[in-house]
Amino acid sequence: MVAIEVAELSTNRLSKVVEQFASVGLSKVAVSDSHAENSRYFGGWKAYDENPYDDLTNPNGVIQMGLAENQVSFDLLEDYLEKHSESPATAPKNGISKFRENAFFQDYHGLLTFRKAMASFMESIREGRVKFDPERVVLTAGATAANELITFVLADPGDALLIPTPYYPGFDRDLRWRTGVEIVPVHCDSSNDFQVTPKAMEEAFNTAISMNIKVRGLLLTNPSNPLGTSMQRSVLEEILSFAAQKNIHLVVDEIYSGTVFSSSEFISISEVLETRNYKDAERVHIVYSLSKDLGIPGFRIGTIYSYNDHVVTTARRMSSFSLISSHTQHLFASMLLDTEFTKIYIQTNRERLRKRHEMITQGLKKAGIDCLKGNAGLFVWMNLSPFLGDNPTIEGEIELWESFVHEVKLNISPGSSCHCSEPGWFRVCFANMTEKTLDIALDRIYAFMEKRGKVSFDLLEDYLEKHSESPATAPKNGISKFRENAFFQDYHGLLTFRKAMASFMESIREGRVKFDPERVVLTAGATAANELITFVLADPGDALLIPTPYYPGFDRDLRWRTGVEIVPVHCDSSNDFQVTPNALEEAFNKANSMNIKVRGLLLTNPSNPLGTSTQRSVLEEILNFAAQKNIHLVVDEIYSGTVFSSSEFISISEILEDRNYKDAERVHIVYSLSKDLGIPGFRIGTIYSYNDHVVTTARRMSSFSLISSHTQHLFASMLLDTEFTKIYIQTNRERLRKRYEMITQGLKKAGIDCLKGNAGLFVWMNLSPFLGDNPTIEGEIELWESFVHEVKLNISPGSSCHCSELGWFRVCFANMSEKTLDVALNRISAFMEKRGKLE
Repeated sequence: MVAIEVAELSTNRLSKVVEQFASVGLSKVAVSDSHAENSRYFGGWKAYDENPYDDLTNPNGVIQMGLAENQVSFDLLEDYLEKHSESPATAPKNGISKFRENAFFQDYHGLLTFRKAMASFMESIREGRVKFDPERVVLTAGATAANELITFVLADPGDALLIPTPYYPGFDRDLRWRTGVEIVPVHCDSSNDFQVTPKAMEEAFNTAISMNIKVRGLLLTNPSNPLGTSMQRSVLEEILSFAAQKNIHLVVDEIYSGTVFSSSEFISISEVLETRNYKDAERVHIVYSLSKDLGIPGFRIGTIYSYNDHVVTTARRMSSFSLISSHTQHLFASMLLDTEFTKIYIQTNRERLRKRHEMITQGLKKAGIDCLKGNAGLFVWMNLSPFLGDNPTIEGEIELWESFVHEVKLNISPGSSCHCSEPGWFRVCFANMTEKTLDIALDRIYAFMEKRGKVSFDLLEDYLEKHSESPATAPKNGISKFRENAFFQDYHGLLTFRKAMASFMESIREGRVKFDPERVVLTAGATAANELITFVLADPGDALLIPTPYYPGFDRDLRWRTGVEIVPVHCDSSNDFQVTPNALEEAFNKANSMNIKVRGLLLTNPSNPLGTSTQRSVLEEILNFAAQKNIHLVVDEIYSGTVFSSSEFISISEILEDRNYKDAERVHIVYSLSKDLGIPGFRIGTIYSYNDHVVTTARRMSSFSLISSHTQHLFASMLLDTEFTKIYIQTNRERLRKRYEMITQGLKKAGIDCLKGNAGLFVWMNLSPFLGDNPTIEGEIELWESFVHEVKLNISPGSSCHCSELGWFRVCFANMSEKTLDVALNRISAFMEKRGKLE
C-alpha cells in the first residue's frame, strides 16, 4: 500500500512539473491531425469504449457495429489448435479461451497487464530506485520500431538528431530511412574512453547550424552499443543540461540496462530526473526492449517511455503500425510481474555476463589484444589499431576486417561502420554463443595474431515451462520451441510460415493461382503493410488514387507518416459504386492540375465498406489504366476469404495469370489473416509483390514491423493443412452468408435497404431517404449521432468513408453473436418506428 501511494504521489508530481515546463517542440507529423482520429469513424468507437454493451452486465450499452471483425467461425480455429498445436493456446480462463482472448482486436494501448509488467521489470532492472507509470508505456514491435517511431514524433524531414560516436550502425537505417531525418555525429575519442563532453556536443550542434539543419534532439545509448560501457551520472547530467539549454529532446536508448555487470554501475536517465524533481522531464524519452536483457529478439517486444503527455498520446496512436501480438503480451506478462523470479534472473544474468566478459577479454589479452574497459553489454570494444601497421587508415581497418571475416572466419563489426573517428576499433559480440564456441573463436584469433608476428536463457525456459498456461518450450529436434521462437530472426521471417501464407492465399482462390513464398513479405498486420508499401512506392507530396467510399483508416495509414496524399476516385450508387475509367481519368487529371504526381492506385477488393467484390471486367480496366499511366496498382485483398462464394471473387493475381503476367511489375497485393480468420490481435499481415525491387526493399523495411516468431510457429502448420483450410474457408463463407441474410432481412423489416453485397463483415446501409429536410453532411452526422447516443449502436457514417452521396452507413455484423445482432436489429426497428418511417 505504501509503495502504491509513493508511486501515485510521484506520478502526480511529475504531471504538474511536466505541465509547467512543456515547451519543447514536436514534429509536424505529431502536431497534425493526419492521424484521422477526429473522424466520426473513430468517434463511434469512443462512445462504445465508454459504454460497451454486455447482454448480462450492461444490456443498454452501445453495441459495436463499427468493428469489422470476424468471429463467426472462430470455433473452428480453436478446435484445430487444441488438437494440433505443439503449444496449445486455448486453455480456458474465466470461461474464455486464451486463444480467443489473444486473437480479438486490441487497440494501440496494448494490454494494461502487460504495460504494468513492462513498467515493473524496468523498475526491477533499476532495483526500485525509480518508478514507471504504465500509462506512459507505449508498446512497439521491438526497439527498431520504437527508435523510428520516436524520431517521427520529434523531428521533421531535414531536421537532425545528434548522436555520440561510435554508435550502433542500425541507427543509420532506423532513424533516417523513412523519416527523412539526418544524423549529426558527436565525435568522441579514446582520450577519455569515448565519453561525451560538452565541447563535443557544442561542436556538433554548431556544425548542424552552419549547415542550416535544425537540431531536434540528442539520442544516447546507455549502456553504449558498441562500447559496452555505462554512462557516469555527471555525464548524464551534463547531457540533460545541454538538451535543456538548446531546447531539444533527449532520447535515451536503455535496451542494455540489464546487462550492466553490477546494478550500482548503471544510472538511468530516469534517476537523474528523479533527483532534479523532474525538471526538464518533458524533453526526455526512454527506449527499452526485452531483446537484449532477456535475449528474445524474435518476440519483438519494445517500448517507448516518455515524460511528455503529447508524445505519449502521439506515439501510442502511431504504434498502430507496429503493435505487439496479444499472444506475446499474455505469454510474458505474468513472468515480468513475478518480482521474485525477475530478481533472480537479473542477478544471475549480470553475473554470467561478467564472467563471459572476463573470458573474452582475458582470451584476447593472451593474443596481445587490448579492449576498452567495459562494464555492460553483450560485446567488447576491441582495439586492433596497433596492428594496422603501415596503413593506419579506414582502408587499413577494412582490409583487416576482411581478413577476420574471410580468413579467420569471424563476423565482427569494424569501428568505421559505427562512425568511429579512430581506425582500428572493432565490436566483438560474446553472448550469442556457447562457451565452447567462444573458445574456438578465441583460438582462431590467437592463431591469426600469431601468424601475423547466449548466456541466461535456461532461466527463462525453466520459468515458462513451469508457469505458462500455453507452454512454448516443447522440444523439437532437441531445440525447445521457446528457444527457436526467441532468437534473432532476419526480416525474411520463417520460410515455413511464408510457405504457409502462400498456401493459404492459394486456398482462398481454390488453387486457381500460385504464390511464391519468396515474394511474401511479412508485416505486423495489414495496417503496417499498407503504410510500408506506400513508403516504397511514393515520396512525400506524391499521391495515391483511391476509389470512394474507402476505409477511413487509410487517411491515417497511408498519409500520416509518409507525407503521401490521397486523391479520391469518386464512385456513386448509379452503378453500385463500381469504379469506371471515366472516374479514374477525372481523378488523375485533377491531381495533375494540382501538380501532384500520382504514383499508384489502391483498391480494396472485396471493398471495405461496400461489402462487394470487384468484377473481372472492372479489374481489367483498372489494370489497363495503371499500365497506361505507368503507375502502380496496390490491391488490398484482406477480405478475399469473406466472399460468400469463391467463384464470385476474382483476385488481381488471376487477371495477371490470364495476361501471362504482363504488367505484373506494377502490381502488389496486401493481405492479412485478421479478417478471414478473425485474429487481428496476432498482427499477421503480408505484402505480395511481383516486382523484385519492391520485394527486396519492402523486406528490408519490414524490420520496423516484424511478426513475432512465436506467432509464426503457432499458425504455420494450420495454414499448411489444406484439408482443414478447405473446410474452414467453406464453413466461414456459408456462416457469413447466413449472417448477411439475417441483417439485411432485419433491416428490410425496419424499412431500410442496403447495397446488394456478396462479401465482407458489414453491409452498406442506405438511410438517405430518412435525412428528410436536411440532406446534407450535417444531416447525416445528426442521424449518426442519434444512432450512437440514442439507439446506442456504433455504425460508421459514409462521410467518414469519403462517400460523395449522403446517407450511407457501414454496419458490421460478424463481430458479435446472433443474439446481440438480434438486439441491435430490434433497437433499429424501434428507432425507425419512433421516427414514423416504419411501414
